Amino acid sequence: AGSGSWPLGGVNWTWRQLATKFFAVVGRQRRVWSLAPFWFVFFGKLTDLWLGLQGLQRGLDVGRFVEVQYADVFVEPSSAQTALGYPHDDYEGALREVVTEWLRQRRTFFTNR
Repeated sequence: AGSGSWPLGGVNWTWRQLATKFFAVVGRQRRVWSLAPFWFVFFGKLTDLWLGLQGLQRGLDVGRFVEVQYADVFVEPSSAQTALGYPHDDYEGALREVVTEWLRQRRTFFTNR
């Protein structure tokens, strides 16, 4: 939901672009909303409260995490790719594979419970 770009291998996609691609892989058309940092923290704290009432604790401080999520970041991978000798890949294909496997694992997890 952040405004910055984030590296995935050798490509920089915004969270909004990544979420849109994710929904396309799972076969759902969804409008992806970007929340202001305040709302991201607010909803994170609400879920912290919900978890706390169940005697659970999140391993992540949402308030601090949001700073990283909303930072404007761009990674230029060319120098590393040249030094290590690897080219750009089919990033959308890789995302499809990861999401497809995640869906398979998720179905297996819930059907074995």
